[in-house]
Amino acid sequence: MKRDVNLLLQQLLEGHGKGHKMRQNFFLAILISSLFAVDAFAQVHAYVQMDFQGPIEYVVTDSQGKKSGHDPIHNVYYDEIPYAGYGLGSNGGEEFGFITALKDNSFSTAYTVQLFGTGSGAFRGSIGMRQTRSGKGASFDATGVIDLNQTVTYIFRYSTDSTVTPTMMKVTNGSSLRQDLDNCFKLKRLGDEEFYNSLVQLLDNFNSDLAQQDSVKARQELEQFEDALQVWAESAYDHEIKRYKNGVPVHGTIGTEGSALCEMAWVLSAYGHVINPLQLNKWMNGKQYGDGGYGVGGEVNWDAIYDCSGGNLDAADYHNAHFGNEAYSNAPSILDGYLADGDLVIVEVCDPDPNANNPECWVVVEPEADGNYPIVDAKYSNTSNLNDYHNRFWSYVVVSMKSNGQ
Repeated sequence: MKRDVNLLLQQLLEGHGKGHKMRQNFFLAILISSLFAVDAFAQVHAYVQMDFQGPIEYVVTDSQGKKSGHDPIHNVYYDEIPYAGYGLGSNGGEEFGFITALKDNSFSTAYTVQLFGTGSGAFRGSIGMRQTRSGKGASFDATGVIDLNQTVTYIFRYSTDSTVTPTMMKVTNGSSLRQDLDNCFKLKRLGDEEFYNSLVQLLDNFNSDLAQQDSVKARQELEQFEDALQVWAESAYDHEIKRYKNGVPVHGTIGTEGSALCEMAWVLSAYGHVINPLQLNKWMNGKQYGDGGYGVGGEVNWDAIYDCSGGNLDAADYHNAHFGNEAYSNAPSILDGYLADGDLVIVEVCDPDPNANNPECWVVVEPEADGNYPIVDAKYSNTSNLNDYHNRFWSYVVVSMKSNGQ
């Protein structure tokens, strides 16, 4: 292993400046994690490593204008930053890393990371930095949505001085907010067109205020935009009191409890019965359980899909499984027949957040594409396919259009 790491590091150090594109299956994470255990390269003082997954490639630019990475829009490779490597990581994502200081050299600088969309979908990434050999550093996560030939830009400031805290921010303005909004609507992560149009209006007002240099009104518009995005998440879920907090009875919210509710609303909308989670929540709160309303403890009634669609949709094909027991989990191939028939399937997955109020959440699964099963996930914006949940799920409900449906 040491011999292999030495060889890879030699490629990294000697490849710079030789037109070396580093577009190989380059296990940079293994390399960097092993650097400090390799005596021959003990002079390495600090490093930065990035790993992005999704329909993107990217270019990193330092404060001197030197670049490394790949711009797929213009099909240009850059290999200008000293001791840097960019390539395909072991997990299929785009990895980039570089040694930032040798021996006692030290500096502070800013780096710009420009993401280029190679398709439409969600992306996620992480940037890890080590400032000292002892391990002082920081890490940041980045998530978002992007479309073909679009760009998203981040700036992070880095120093080998351990007393200086690294920072990272996304470059955001009115046009980038609109891009994110349009992408979320296109990917069906936002809701109905009425809600989308209301947010567009707020952004238009924000841009108008900026153009008139009215910073006070622009800030007010931006706050209204933020508040509008929180309407669904903070609205009370179900009409029942769910739990007590500091001795006071409180409701759960759509954001904490409404994963299945949101997916039901998405499926109804996908079949042409447009409704958002807030509207569906109100509808279900006004019904008894036998008529599509909530059950005991806020349990959703899948028959609500039939009732709310006026009988055009059927969700009777429900498969229950003992959640959490791996022996009862299902693989996605079991859904192939339903998906091939044009049905939509809502599946129960394990919530990755260990502090979530409920250990399970629900996502909609779409037909397999290129070995993956795309999903619509109302709770987490950084997921794009069932592999993000380890391709395992438990209960599932198949939603189909009835033969007499329109």
